[in-house]
Amino acid sequence: MTAIKSKAYSPNLRPKKPATVKEIYRDEPETQSAAEQRITTSIKMTASLREAVKTYAFFHHTTMGDVMEEALRQWLKEHEK
Repeated sequence: MTAIKSKAYSPNLRPKKPATVKEIYRDEPETQSAAEQRITTSIKMTASLREAVKTYAFFHHTTMGDVMEEALRQWLKEHEK
């Protein structure tokens, strides 16, 4: 095991821990409001559901993400209190 030279290490050069979740994401163009910025997320679903969404998206010339986003919007609209 090699020793690290202490002169090369400075705690002040280490990146700061983010104070909020917003600090983790890189800045998006200012043309979009904060509520409408697109973010990446992941979900688990059955293989058969994924294949059905993928097939639907292909035949309707869209993306799986757009299909799922629209489905979630409709579900939320139907289940509003």
